[in-house]
Amino acid sequence: MEIAPGIRVIQVPEEHVMRPVFTDIYLVGDGELLMIDTGEEADRFSQAMFSALVELGPSCKVAQVCVTHSHMDHCGGLRWARETLGATIRAHPAVIPKVEKKVGKDKIQPLKDGEVLKVGGKRIEVHFTPGHSEDSVCYFIRRERILFTGDTILGVGTTTVNDLYDYMATMEQLLKLKPRMILPGHGPVIPDASRTIQEYIAHRNMRERQISQQLQRAPRTAHGLVRAIYADVDKRLHRAARGNVRQHLKKLEKEGLVRVEGAGARAKYYWAG
Repeated sequence: MEIAPGIRVIQVPEEHVMRPVFTDIYLVGDGELLMIDTGEEADRFSQAMFSALVELGPSCKVAQVCVTHSHMDHCGGLRWARETLGATIRAHPAVIPKVEKKVGKDKIQPLKDGEVLKVGGKRIEVHFTPGHSEDSVCYFIRRERILFTGDTILGVGTTTVNDLYDYMATMEQLLKLKPRMILPGHGPVIPDASRTIQEYIAHRNMRERQISQQLQRAPRTAHGLVRAIYADVDKRLHRAARGNVRQHLKKLEKEGLVRVEGAGARAKYYWAG
């Protein structure tokens, strides 16, 4: 499906609770193509990619494959891409040791923050955007103001966060780009990019206020906070929610607003602000 001139998406349907609606694989350029992400190492992804390329015809060839981060639902198909398409593989330097056993040693070229990729008449900027993962990368076509976000921003709902401090800095960084459209790693296209980024920032600030309010009432474990704050959220998502809550607690502890007693699941958090 063509989203904009020279930008197409392959949408692979998903039923996984953490991957809303579908996983997105993007083809950027005309003739010579850049592929962003590959999906999992599974037939349904390789078949979807192969079918899309057959439909485009022999005049189109994938020259490069770039990934947004090291989670396998985004880079699991790298071996197929290298062996079947013969494409050059590019990734954040931290991704390489995690996938080179599958792809082959010295078969992946590291990306550089701020690098500009020139493929099929497009100029695609590389932006290192840690937070969801340490190795997250977003890609930006400045001329059309189109931003590819992987899991940093999703088409439906909000994402999980590995480092909240880095993630909030990333959100501010992306806001400064003034994107018009977001093409996420999962879910539909987001037409109002800047508003969505602002909503993501507001959402994290809201969760921090909720955690602070709960702890000011009484000490709680991370699990207790999830039950109180995410009471209206599908319980299948509570495990991921605990990860996000712990990131907020880590940030608040670093700021001297929270102290912790104990460790692991039984750790209890106290308001110290």
